[in-house]
Amino acid sequence: MRSTLLIIVAAIVLAGFLVFMTTFSVRFTDTAVVTTFGRAGEDSVVTEPGLRFKWPTPIQSTTVYDKRLRVLKVRDETQQTADQRQVIVGAFLAWNVEDPLLFYSRQRGAGNDPQEQYRSAEQTLTSVFRSAMAEVNRYRLDELFIPGEGAERLAALERSILDRLNRSRAEGGDEVSQYGVSVRMVGINRIELPESVTRDVLEQMRAEREQLAAEAESRGQAIASAIEQSGRDDARKILSFAEQAAADIRNRGEREAAEFREVLNQEPRLAIFLSQIELMRESIGRRTTLILSTRFPGFELFGSDGLQRFMPDADDSEVRVIPMTSGDSERISGEEGVR
Repeated sequence: MRSTLLIIVAAIVLAGFLVFMTTFSVRFTDTAVVTTFGRAGEDSVVTEPGLRFKWPTPIQSTTVYDKRLRVLKVRDETQQTADQRQVIVGAFLAWNVEDPLLFYSRQRGAGNDPQEQYRSAEQTLTSVFRSAMAEVNRYRLDELFIPGEGAERLAALERSILDRLNRSRAEGGDEVSQYGVSVRMVGINRIELPESVTRDVLEQMRAEREQLAAEAESRGQAIASAIEQSGRDDARKILSFAEQAAADIRNRGEREAAEFREVLNQEPRLAIFLSQIELMRESIGRRTTLILSTRFPGFELFGSDGLQRFMPDADDSEVRVIPMTSGDSERISGEEGVR
């Protein structure tokens, strides 16, 4: 019984080993190349997913490739632009195995392991990609860095590199299809300036900004000069108008004063009387007490004969001087006048 069990187990193991040696599976994301004694023909490629049978190794062997995209990033390279500027460009590409049979024939020297073949293919693609990066020299530095427009130029640069990778050598390209692969996309993920170029660019930008500032300052000074000149012209016009208006007012006042002077010339004593009244009004303010002689110039009017001096024709019965008592002084102490 025990020996029978061992035989069954051995048969199962042997069967499993035979199945492993004579079958292979292909997923929907894979393609396989089946070689017979190390050789492969047009019918050696299997693209349909499923379980397949083959002769055991070493009669037949299989190499399964993943058809999905693989990303290859190259190290940053220094490139020269169309205006002789140096830039450091970082880029990547997405590729996959397009022709499994051609890819196998190109990479079989790296071994039967697909991963080793991928690494060998990426070394070749890196060399070709670095050569295609020379498309940068078709663009100026300002075309790569100006916002908006620069973004479009970067997209155009990526398309140029991709086209060069897919063009044949006779057309001036690198033709990666000869390696059994297809490049699906090229991307520029970084463009920067070397330190020396950065310094030169900053100096150029500073010079341009200084020129713009000088132009703006010159325009501002011209506008300021125009405004100042306009202000001076307006001030002269206003001053001339004011002087003319003042002259007109002065002339009108002279004419009106001439009429009063003519009347005063006819009555000189009235003129003196009015002058004294004006003197007292201007020189003596509120709450002011002055003790002056009535013979003091300008105060003769307060004398007992003040009115008679200026009005000799007045009757004595009509002109009287009423002496002011202390009670009267207190009553009018808050009023304007002379006590």
